[in-house]
Amino acid sequence: MLVPTSEHINRLNATRLAWDVLGSSNLVIARTDSESGKLISSNIDSRDHEFIRGAYNLKPGTKSLAETLADAEAAGATGPALDKVEKQWMDGCELLTFDEGESSAHALRCCH
Repeated sequence: MLVPTSEHINRLNATRLAWDVLGSSNLVIARTDSESGKLISSNIDSRDHEFIRGAYNLKPGTKSLAETLADAEAAGATGPALDKVEKQWMDGCELLTFDEGESSAHALRCCH
């Protein structure tokens, strides 16, 4: 799971505090294996907003991508079948960043 920037910073600060309390010298090696931010744990940190895309103009009753994939897995879908479910969901919506969504909503309010 990918964590927000603020959570990553909090973890680094906690690590540093623990080392200071223990009086030891250490080295931090941080990495990410994240291929994408689709499963970021929270969108609370504004520093992440420019990188997070959300679904815009979903049809009423549409479940989130995570719920849709969980339902497909519960029904026995694996591998390529899950990829197909994800592609169908993604093709059925428009993905925008927060700023793009605000601009679109503003344009709709002003022009219609």
